Amino acid sequence: MGTHVLSTLLCLSFCAMSVGCGGESATPDTPDASDVSDASDVSDASDASDVSDASDASDASDASDASDGGGACLEDWWNCPLAPGYAESPPAPTFDMTEGLDPSGELESRFWEAYNYAQSYFGNYGPVHIYILGPSSSASNEAIFRLRAERRAVAEACYSVDEQVNDFLTYNAPYELEAANNGTELIANISGNTPCNPLFDLTLININMDLDALEPIVLHEYTHIHQVAHQLSEDRSSDLGLNSWMLEGQATYFSAKFSPDQGWGPPYVDQMVAIKEGIDYFLEDNSEFALNNETYWETDMNRAGMVYYQIGAWAWAYLIHSIDGDIETALKSFIQDIPQDGKSASFQRYFGKTLDEFYAEFDVFIRGSLEDTQTVLE
Repeated sequence: MGTHVLSTLLCLSFCAMSVGCGGESATPDTPDASDVSDASDVSDASDASDVSDASDASDASDASDASDGGGACLEDWWNCPLAPGYAESPPAPTFDMTEGLDPSGELESRFWEAYNYAQSYFGNYGPVHIYILGPSSSASNEAIFRLRAERRAVAEACYSVDEQVNDFLTYNAPYELEAANNGTELIANISGNTPCNPLFDLTLININMDLDALEPIVLHEYTHIHQVAHQLSEDRSSDLGLNSWMLEGQATYFSAKFSPDQGWGPPYVDQMVAIKEGIDYFLEDNSEFALNNETYWETDMNRAGMVYYQIGAWAWAYLIHSIDGDIETALKSFIQDIPQDGKSASFQRYFGKTLDEFYAEFDVFIRGSLEDTQTVLE
């Protein structure tokens, strides 16, 4: 257990959180549609002949070719309604990697193995654009970020595509681009987009720094694709959105539970025990935490990491144990019924209690000793 377990857990919690499993910071005048998300098989996407050229920004989506002419433009291009099923049956994911980052092909091969595993479990949702970046070529990184900006643009918006691209490169891209070029910080996230052009960016920056974390991180991030594909509101307190502990805790749980079965990381129980030890230490000085408090992102990132990711992971272990270990009901059915029924009704249907009832009983449970709580891991 020891150092390897703790380093893996810290990476899953804080590498993703360094920019967030949600979207990037937006300009003051440009809203951001963050997050952060069973159909056809896209395993062919792992074939190198099917992936786009990372160094060629000319392959941008049709959004980059849009003009401002021909009919009325879309003024409110950040508030299009999302319909249930909007992310189903997407095209195969695109794949762009910094030129020269993976000369042996090992990183790409391992990425697709983990991605296809997670996709086969949750189903195919998207569109997904995959970006793996590192310090091997700053010119290639800049081309990829421009391509990314073009794909995210809304062709029908009154705000021109060129202006949207320029804003993204000016306000959203610099932090990640600098990290990729410097090669000093591992970042992993899923970024959503405006519902007027819904898509998922799966971005891994400097993952070559710790290849042992690659597969667990990919499983974590694909969980978010499944989740966000079934939430119709970005408001995490909304009945059509998912709370932060649901998003991050479930992704942390899925990765911890399933990665070891494929030889990707430490044993599940070892990971959860290490998490609980950290929780116990945290609770000594933070006894008043609330699992459904959505303010920690703004007030205390360390608390956000502990509550949403780590206490959240134990919340899912607790819930799954409460329904006799029915993992698929917890990870899939509950999520997939939210668009039609809402979070509260779906939760009560599948877990047999209201959210408020759960919060009250789990608060007592998580403060128990490791010996008392470890039974939910069996």
